[in-house]
Amino acid sequence: MNDIIAIIEAAHLKLLKRQPRDEEVMLLLGTAAAESAFVHRFQLGGGPARGLWQMEPKTASDIFLNYLIYRKRYYWRVMRALYKRRYWLPFFRVPTRSVLAGGMGYNDLFACIMARIHYVLARQSPPHPFRAGEGRQEDCSGGHYGFRRTRPH
Repeated sequence: MNDIIAIIEAAHLKLLKRQPRDEEVMLLLGTAAAESAFVHRFQLGGGPARGLWQMEPKTASDIFLNYLIYRKRYYWRVMRALYKRRYWLPFFRVPTRSVLAGGMGYNDLFACIMARIHYVLARQSPPHPFRAGEGRQEDCSGGHYGFRRTRPH
């Protein structure tokens, strides 16, 4: 698990140029635990999702087309994480879905950055696990994070 935390910290430093807050680390750790159990980099059953955070190439392509393409500073940071080389980068374009799938399946740093951007696009702050009501995670509302509001018993 320390390896995953190191990847999350490296992703934040590469993308946002700052250390992640505790709730950001917990959100990405929880997502990786739920989606892949920190083991599976390819979706079980042959589905399209890739990486520890199990993002589909279609979603990654959508993030490039509708978000990163308009934010050149973040675009180049993500491209450097994808290609891992400073001396060679393709001209300004959106990578193909097969390149994105390979990047997320074999490059944990890139997969983490894409998962973090996906949560940025949710436009709501991540739920804090210890501030929600009386410490119950189910008190957090927000469909993007996968929590449903439940009625008290």
